[in-house]
Amino acid sequence: MKKSYLMIAAAVALFTACSETDTFKDAVSENNPQPLSFSAFAGKNTKAKGENSASLQDFYDVFSVYGFKTVQRADGEKKETVFGNVPVEYFAEDKAGDPVYVGSKPSTEWVRANETFSAGWYYEEVRFWDKMADSYEFFAVAPYVESGEYAVEAGDNNVKIKTAASPYVISTEKNLAIVNDVPKSQNLSYCGFNRDYMVASKITKTKASNALTGEVDLEFKHILAKLNIKIKLGDSYIGSQELVVNELKVNGLYKQGYYVGNTDLSGWTVDPDEKYARDIDADYSLTDETTNYSEYYWLETLMFPQTATCKVKGIQPTATGMDDMYLYINYHIGTENYEAYYDFAAIWKANAEVNETFSFAQGNEYNLTITVGPEPIKFDASVVAWDTTNNQAISM
Repeated sequence: MKKSYLMIAAAVALFTACSETDTFKDAVSENNPQPLSFSAFAGKNTKAKGENSASLQDFYDVFSVYGFKTVQRADGEKKETVFGNVPVEYFAEDKAGDPVYVGSKPSTEWVRANETFSAGWYYEEVRFWDKMADSYEFFAVAPYVESGEYAVEAGDNNVKIKTAASPYVISTEKNLAIVNDVPKSQNLSYCGFNRDYMVASKITKTKASNALTGEVDLEFKHILAKLNIKIKLGDSYIGSQELVVNELKVNGLYKQGYYVGNTDLSGWTVDPDEKYARDIDADYSLTDETTNYSEYYWLETLMFPQTATCKVKGIQPTATGMDDMYLYINYHIGTENYEAYYDFAAIWKANAEVNETFSFAQGNEYNLTITVGPEPIKFDASVVAWDTTNNQAISM
């Protein structure tokens, strides 16, 4: 089990920090507004795309930003929108993007003459810090969705995702472990999901703290959980018969829900009556010399944060009594079939008693390795010695 927090501050270096031109000095003087920018940093060394990276662009290269400022107007205090679901895109090079700068490139707004372009996060129509504002608040969520999925208002704790009437249906999410109907590899993918939602903590900056300047640092975190299951051939397996796994199923996963973000980034509400099974129903050999899928992942998918309750202790031949989460596996050796049911809470919590629980938390991934291949039936032999009965000798 591995805790996977995506530690990112999102967005962009906008102007060269060491520039000392008169134009730049004028731009940042008390009488001229400064560009409202976002800075990017990684909490650990950046890894390659597809790994458990600390760089947002390794998952999504566009996120949505929302921002509001509080200003005193003649008719009273006003909260005004500065960013309303504005896409911010990562540019490794100064060229057209999608959906940002589709027919242009970032340097047309962000880079002045005699300056060089820097890779980073950019948005169109530069906004500027308002020195007359009392405060700003910022929200960010990835991936960027043009409309209909996110909502946020000034003063909210955080962004809202989908609704009770139109929930996120996670049962349609991809299983990254299976590509073209076969297990893909022995390595996890991490990126490629439809909706691996990541939300940044709300950022508030105030005039009183002299914070209405500089860059806005955003830190994104995964708000779903991730489940990975690998199947491997047991070391004790011997013989020439092929071992083929026929089915793997995780039952009792929450199917749909919506999110109203809190300050701690919790906020999922799921429908307890809507559950589904993630079922991989196909034949994969763990012993064939050319198509050996031993130690390959069968499941790499997202799940809602949820709690499993132990209903049955130990391995079971049927699902009787397992009315919460359980795992089912079926395989055959030659013509003989093997199948078993495991209470899902008991898998993750050692020596779990009935009614004990195990929670799958957001921002965490859970790795399970299933070893198949029973102990071989062996024989040994010995001979029971003759029982000897001696009688009185006969004499003639």
